[in-house]
Amino acid sequence: GSAHVQPKDVLGRDVIYYRDVEGFGDDDVRALAGFLERERKDIDLLVVSGCSVSPEALRALLSSLVGRRVNQLDLSRCGLGYEHATILAAYLPFLGSMTVLNLRDNDIGDAGAIA
Repeated sequence: GSAHVQPKDVLGRDVIYYRDVEGFGDDDVRALAGFLERERKDIDLLVVSGCSVSPEALRALLSSLVGRRVNQLDLSRCGLGYEHATILAAYLPFLGSMTVLNLRDNDIGDAGAIA
């Protein structure tokens, strides 16, 4: 898939934006994680929305974000379930600067929300 990566948005924020990119899947999420590992920059808004993300790809993505400022993370409509929620719960303490986590339209359920 192709990406909508911009160094700054109209508000001057650092943004990485993948929403409803046709064919965007696990390999692309892992490639994005690798890019983020190499770049090591802070991100105001990271959107990975409307694609299928496996637990392993989610773990790689979140691991690439540890140790940097990420203000907002949008994982809406990514097919996330309970296993994804437990992975998120494990990584959230290491993403302390995050003020917004969008998990809308996923199926994490009550048990996942508690995790």
